[in-house]
Amino acid sequence: MSSLVLSREGAALWLALLVGTHTDRDWVLRLFQNDFTPSKTDDKDSFTEASGGGYASLPLVQGSNWTITEGDVDDKSVALYLEQEFSFNADIGTIFGYYITENTTDVYIFGERLENPEETYDTKDIFVTPRLPMDSIAE
Repeated sequence: MSSLVLSREGAALWLALLVGTHTDRDWVLRLFQNDFTPSKTDDKDSFTEASGGGYASLPLVQGSNWTITEGDVDDKSVALYLEQEFSFNADIGTIFGYYITENTTDVYIFGERLENPEETYDTKDIFVTPRLPMDSIAE
């Protein structure tokens, strides 16, 4: 994976979750097809979500599906979600990365461009492990 980017709206939502002023913690994992790299100023309209060919976004339920790995002096702490599988039954083009939105408000939280974009085709599966390193929150 390349560098993950937490959006401005996502950072504000993250802080609200941390201090308990926001209670909806369920997110949605989506794949994008436009050839670009996410930035902090993006919103959900910056992405062209995949469509067709059996594609469906996936819910990310908060709680035990996340694993937190504590970092040390050289490594940052990171939150990893269970690996998610997207299955396709037809060619819909290239998948350039993934992004996550909040379930109820659809606010874009963070996204990541794949190091190697993947082509879709009949019987193709794409696996994504959503991750949130601490350095993307601290920037």
